[in-house]
Amino acid sequence: MTPPTTHRRSLSDHIGVLILTVATAARGISYAPGVTDRTTPAHWLEYVATVHQWCVVWLVVAAVGAVGVVCRRAQPAALGLMLGLHAAWCISFLGSSLITDGGRGWVSAISYGVIVLLALWGFGRSPAGPMGVTSPDRNDD
Repeated sequence: MTPPTTHRRSLSDHIGVLILTVATAARGISYAPGVTDRTTPAHWLEYVATVHQWCVVWLVVAAVGAVGVVCRRAQPAALGLMLGLHAAWCISFLGSSLITDGGRGWVSAISYGVIVLLALWGFGRSPAGPMGVTSPDRNDD
């Protein structure tokens, strides 16, 4: 099997960022007023801010992800923010579940953790560069 061309690798990176952007936006929408009116925190980070405030955070990070879909130079920042937010949610749900009576928060932690680990694995497999993000200095658009 022949290795993918640089253009195909770059396209694959863009698709990967798009998938993470959609997942991040979906989480933001799930916290939107009218979608949820929950006021009781489900995990530690929801004690820091309300679910509606987290809605804004998730949607802003998704907007950075959308920029990363079309602008390769923004991909490292977009990936860092999106994966960092998912990792924070994983840790928060897992910690809440293990240390307090967080119920089945560990199930949510698995989902967030799998997103992070699969993204790290997928982008890390690309020969395009660190984390699979094609270097912005390359002129192969």
